[in-house]
Amino acid sequence: TKACVSEIQGTPYSVLRSACSICGVELGSTPQEIASLVNGRSTCATYDPKNQIQTWRDVIGFVASMVGANATIKSDNKLYIIPYNTASVRTISADDRVSLTLADYISNYNIVTSVNLRTNVEEKVKVSSDGLTYALGSNPLIQYVLAIDRENTLVNILYVLHSMDYTPFSGRFYADPSLELGDV
Repeated sequence: TKACVSEIQGTPYSVLRSACSICGVELGSTPQEIASLVNGRSTCATYDPKNQIQTWRDVIGFVASMVGANATIKSDNKLYIIPYNTASVRTISADDRVSLTLADYISNYNIVTSVNLRTNVEEKVKVSSDGLTYALGSNPLIQYVLAIDRENTLVNILYVLHSMDYTPFSGRFYADPSLELGDV
């Protein structure tokens, strides 16, 4: 949670590498893995005089949301950027469930919003008007780019999210320590 500078510029990988170097954490994701993510070859750029970004942890979180991923430190003490996943890694059998209530519908993300700090307007890209909305807030790493680049960034995030179907449920089941963040 080291304090962060107000100016950041570079590819997602270079920004993550800098954050890790400053914080004394090794980056476990390779340049190729980061570049292969949605917006992974884009430029992260910000000048943040309002101090929205207070720590390098904030930066890592903003980069992860920009590339459609989660950030986590795994058991090897390295930081990994894990893309949102749609492939099932495990089925929880009936014997492993204590209780389970499934909705009778499937939902997905059809809208992505982000607040433009220059205009203070919420910008929206959408596939349709129904479904879930993914609100990025005012991610400072996508603020100071051309309007078309900002829109493309949001469309790319929506493309990843829209491909994930979600059935809401409430359930209790036995813990499985082999499951990782983002596992389906």
